[in-house]
Amino acid sequence: MENAIASLPYYKVEREVDKLSICTKVHELEMHLYMTCVRTAHKEIPIDHLFDISYRRMRGEEGLLYLHTNQGIVTLTLKVDPSGFIEAYQGIVGK
Repeated sequence: MENAIASLPYYKVEREVDKLSICTKVHELEMHLYMTCVRTAHKEIPIDHLFDISYRRMRGEEGLLYLHTNQGIVTLTLKVDPSGFIEAYQGIVGK
């Protein structure tokens, strides 16, 4: 396996509802950029299927990272600035 060029932490919120309560779980995950793909905890996107990466800052430190692919948009929630990850991606694809 090749080494990751860049990594970016993201999180996923899972809510479980039963009759008496709502349980919220926050899963801390990590996305990795390789020369051939971007790999999240649940998906592997080939670089040639990834058209662009954009970011929209929301409240406070949080924001949404959008991976624009040939299958649609994959949205990830972040607590960190993704500019280094986006720059590494742009370096690979020559943007």
